Amino acid sequence: MRELIAAFSCLDGERLLDRLARAAAAVGGTSCAGFVWVDALGTRARPVHVHVPPGDPLRVRRWLSESGVLKELAVSRAAVRLPRDAAVGEPGFLAVAVPVVARERLFVWVAGREFG
Repeated sequence: MRELIAAFSCLDGERLLDRLARAAAAVGGTSCAGFVWVDALGTRARPVHVHVPPGDPLRVRRWLSESGVLKELAVSRAAVRLPRDAAVGEPGFLAVAVPVVARERLFVWVAGREFG
C-alpha cells in the first residue's frame, strides 16, 4: 500500500499507469493488465496502457487490437468478461469501469486466465 501511495504522488503519468496496471494484474492473478479509454459517445475505445510480460507470450497486445473487445468496451456500461480459450488464442479477459467523474470512461482490465 505504501508503494501505491508513493506512486500516486509521482508526476510521471506513464510510470503511475504501469504501477497501477501491475497492481491490477497482481490482484487479478495474471501477468497482463492495462487501461482502455472510451470516448464520451461510446463510439471509440483505445488502449492507453498495456502491461504484459516480455515477449507477450499470450499475444494480448495483438488480441486487443484484433478481437473486437475494444468495440465491446466502447458500448458497454458494465463489466466485460470473456472466457479463456487457448486453442483459438482467447486469453481470458475481465474489464471493469474505473469510477471517475468524466464524460469519457476508463476501464481497467486483466487477461490471462479464466474469470468465472
